[in-house]
Parts: sequence; structure tokens; C-alpha cells
Amino acid sequence: MECTTYFWKKVVILFFDSYVYSSAWYGGLVLKNGVKIFASSGAKLIFNYTGTNSDVLTYYSPLNAGTGGFELCNVTIEASNCRYALHDEKMDYTDVYRNIYDHCNFKLDNSNNSVWHARNCIGGGLGKSGEIVIDGCYFESDIEPNYYDIVSYHNSSNTNAKSNIVIKNSYIKSGRFKFGYHGTSTNMTKVLIAGCKATREPLLWQEQPTDSTVNMEITQWNNIWS
Repeated sequence: MECTTYFWKKVVILFFDSYVYSSAWYGGLVLKNGVKIFASSGAKLIFNYTGTNSDVLTYYSPLNAGTGGFELCNVTIEASNCRYALHDEKMDYTDVYRNIYDHCNFKLDNSNNSVWHARNCIGGGLGKSGEIVIDGCYFESDIEPNYYDIVSYHNSSNTNAKSNIVIKNSYIKSGRFKFGYHGTSTNMTKVLIAGCKATREPLLWQEQPTDSTVNMEITQWNNIWS
């Protein structure tokens, strides 16, 4: 058993030492094709990187979104020194998808990451036609001054893009939800936040300096921001 354990540890170390970023690949487990993952009580996925590879520190996420959507139920993930705990990025994908987070717990600690300073438990860009549902989830991240974005999405650059985001009954220990309008679509991507608690109000902002079309809107109901 000791030999086997050592072998796999060595393989993992070599993988991260030689990891090189590719624009189409952010590493880690890719969730796609409608996969559903239901975790048992007490189960926990832990990614704690202690190396110095700048590509891992900047681009690697242990969980990533693929085509066709997915569902996570009762999943707990703790990550440190990486891009995000989960990179919900669709890039220029045009597939219709639905990503569901049902009573999940996310914790990200990038306090010792000197290369990548984001504190997002979940971060990424929407696809052309998608739905994000976050229900009953808990988010925790280390916080530095003036950086409070814990769950963050930006709109798709696809023409005629239109998606929906529903976040309900969820809690951010310290920080906020952030949404960036982006691209040239004149269809409105709608965000509904209901029954949530965070320490700052959600932010709607311009994702890129060239983004002049406000194609996202936030509706809030029965939340606590304090």
C-alpha cells in the first residue's frame, strides 16, 4: 500500500510540475453531457496545490464545465492556489445546457497565491443559450481588501446570446455575486437572486472596455446584504 501511495503521489507531482496551459483546457475534471454527481454526507473533494508552477496557479481549476450541462448535488469542494474551485466557462460554445448546483459547499483559499489573485469559488462565462441554477449553496473564500467577487459570471460573446441565472437560498460568508455584461447580443440575459445572504450587494458591470451593450439585468428579492 505504501508503494502504491507513493507511486500515485509521484505521478501527481510530475503532472503539475509539467502542466502547461491551453486555451481550450483548464485541467481537472470536466463535467459535461448532463452528468449528475450526488455526494454522500461527509464526502469532500480537496485540491490543495503547494507547488510553484505559474500555469497551475493561474489557469488550473479542479472542476470545469463542458458541453451539455451537469448537476452537482451535496458536493463539497475545498481548493487552494488555483484559478477557481469550479471554472464554469463555456467560451464560444453554442450548445443548450443547464448547470445545476444543489446544496453544495465551496471553499477557495488563494491567500498564498502570488500569481493569480481571484477569489472566485465559481467563475466563468456563459454560453449562447444556457441556464445556471444555484440552490441552497454555501460559498467561502479568503478575502483581501477591495476584492469581494465570490460567484462571478459574464455574458457570452455569441451573437443573439441569451441565458438565465437563478440563485436562491444561498449564502456567501464574505463577498458578493458579480455579473458582467459582454458581447453584442441585444437579447437580455436575466439574473434572479432570491432568499440569499452576502456581505455586499450584487454587482453588474462592464466586462471589457469595448462592451457597450448592457445585455444582463439583475432582479433581487428577499435578500440580505450586510
